Amino acid sequence: MFTEDLLKHIVDESIKYAHNKNRMNFSLSVPMLKRFIGFLLFTGYSCLPQEKLHWSPAVDVSTPLVHNAMTCSSYMAIKQNIHLADNTTIDKTDKLAKVRLYIKILNKNFMKYGVFSTHRSIGEQMIPYFGKHSCKMFMQGKPVRFGFKVWCLCSSNGYLY
Repeated sequence: MFTEDLLKHIVDESIKYAHNKNRMNFSLSVPMLKRFIGFLLFTGYSCLPQEKLHWSPAVDVSTPLVHNAMTCSSYMAIKQNIHLADNTTIDKTDKLAKVRLYIKILNKNFMKYGVFSTHRSIGEQMIPYFGKHSCKMFMQGKPVRFGFKVWCLCSSNGYLY
């Protein structure tokens, strides 16, 4: 999913965005970005009511894996400044311009490393999202009611292309 070139691109764009917002003391490296992405994946599994509880000194909620890898302030700084595209050069008519490069790389890698089968199906999936965006949809009576609706090509083995 994340090639070294993509990670380097994210680091460069995030630093550029932070400097455009006059946050000159922001620094980011590829290993730090990998820890940040790992934290995001981990928190999808280990859910707490608030993000900052992962760094809490309380034994019942603290996560040593998280606070040994990254400080809370550096996590919040990365979260505030992470960017995939340069805001000054994006196409204003493309609603997905900020993530277009990431989508292209993902599609290329899915096709490159995919295990293709003869039996495939097309389905729809909702990606949960509660913010403001013109692509956001509302599906009444569904488990995920607000979000982005995407079409998925899947194999009978469960691999998503």
